Amino acid sequence: MKLNINVDQNPQNPREFDNVSEFIFSHRKYTLGDEHAYEDISRSQLEKKYAVVVPVYMYDHSGLTLSTVPFSCQWDSGCVGFACVSREKILKESNRIKLTKVNVAWAHACVRAEVEVYSAYLGGDCYEWEIVHDNEVIDSCGGYYSYEDAHQEGKEALAYCINHMVV
Repeated sequence: MKLNINVDQNPQNPREFDNVSEFIFSHRKYTLGDEHAYEDISRSQLEKKYAVVVPVYMYDHSGLTLSTVPFSCQWDSGCVGFACVSREKILKESNRIKLTKVNVAWAHACVRAEVEVYSAYLGGDCYEWEIVHDNEVIDSCGGYYSYEDAHQEGKEALAYCINHMVV
């Protein structure tokens, strides 16, 4: 049996999942983030509606990369919009009745993770694993937004197949 890690040719857009944050982006060349009704996006405007508003930066050079930290290139990067989390979403997800430093910090961590996954999707950094036996795929799974995650899950599946002689 052999484990192969491949680029996932048909990854699912992670913005179609049940996300904690809303991505309110605006770009003249690309349709990015989530659908929204804002014509002009300003942080002060968003802070009236959302408890957490984090700027998201994009680097556009031989592919797209997103980050919650600005890029050093002044020509090919800039703020593309904001990742926002509503007070209601934070309270619902944390099962609390008021905002605390802990649940707001949790929302910030969710924003960073969601930006990282969306950046992997935009950059084509999506993977799948397959287990091959006698030139036949006996098990596979895709939808990983990092090589490391696909490799780790694939190794676990391979160990299961070997231990249970799944062929």
